[in-house]
Amino acid sequence: IQPFLDLVKLSTKEVIIPTSAVRGAFLAAPVVALGASTVPGQYLVPGYLAAFLKREPEFRYSLRRGDSEQVHRMLKSGQIAVGFVGAVSEPENVDYFPLYDDRLVLAAPNNEHYRMLRERGVYGRKLLLEEPFVSREEGSGTGTSLQNYLRTLGLSHDMLHVVARVDDPEAIKQMVSGGVGVAVLSALAVEQEVQNGTLLAFEMDKSALKRTIYLITLKSQQLSRMEQKLVDFLKSPHRRKRAEAQN
Repeated sequence: IQPFLDLVKLSTKEVIIPTSAVRGAFLAAPVVALGASTVPGQYLVPGYLAAFLKREPEFRYSLRRGDSEQVHRMLKSGQIAVGFVGAVSEPENVDYFPLYDDRLVLAAPNNEHYRMLRERGVYGRKLLLEEPFVSREEGSGTGTSLQNYLRTLGLSHDMLHVVARVDDPEAIKQMVSGGVGVAVLSALAVEQEVQNGTLLAFEMDKSALKRTIYLITLKSQQLSRMEQKLVDFLKSPHRRKRAEAQN
């Protein structure tokens, strides 16, 4: 009888070991390294990743933040496999896929002065040269889009009355609501504040100032199975629209 019991114990152990190994393999699933510039990383990408995780429960990721220039450097150095940025800078080495059409608006405090300007139909570009200005940091997609816009008007960033440079949209919004100055920000970033009446948003001009949020990968890079699944998911318009609705 004893040899039989020993065999049963051995068989039980043989069943338990591979089960534990499978569980450990799941917990140690490869992590997809992602990078995002400030606006997409804070207001857009979380919804995309939450929607993808529902489809792929084994998906594991890390998300690093920086400005658009920093995300490009992360991609080229191999620190991330997939990035999200608000500006094109290296089309010879990087594939850019347009994910989202964003608008830049001039954010101002909700006080009598700016409410009167809104009622008069004043556009943000007029206020750029007249009001104290809180600027984004150099290297951000928002900053690059603003500089490009100023060039089309025959203006430069040096002509603005910059009172502060700040790298965080949340801090900029607090400074604007506190009366420090106006700022050009993504419509995504100020949507909640405009709705609750903390800030006013001025369109930059009659046709609005638009910029694109891009999904980026290296042209020379071979993506892993899960990385490719994520990219394919993000390139599907109807899946993205559902994810955006969750943000």
